[in-house]
Amino acid sequence: ARNDSPFGLRAVSGPALGITDDDVWQGASPNWATLLLHAGGDVDAALAQPAKSIGVWRDELRDLWNVAGIARVPSGPFVTSHYGFWMVHWHVALALSGQHADLP
Repeated sequence: ARNDSPFGLRAVSGPALGITDDDVWQGASPNWATLLLHAGGDVDAALAQPAKSIGVWRDELRDLWNVAGIARVPSGPFVTSHYGFWMVHWHVALALSGQHADLP
């Protein structure tokens, strides 16, 4: 992914915006992984991305209860707080199992 970083997928970056490369959209990595798995991509490559965002919550921020929309590593949540981005990680497990949904 072009917007890859050591912490996950960057949301927006640029000095004019005052945003650094460490500003990571926490829901992007598991969504990207799910799309890659459904497209038949490499499983190890797909799982490497969400491992980064989980690593940020667990090892850098040390707070699995306060998943932010965007996290600024290492200082913490930057946009939103106690957000539901942890739920998109469940998409990865469903993609690994081969499950698909076609809901009305």
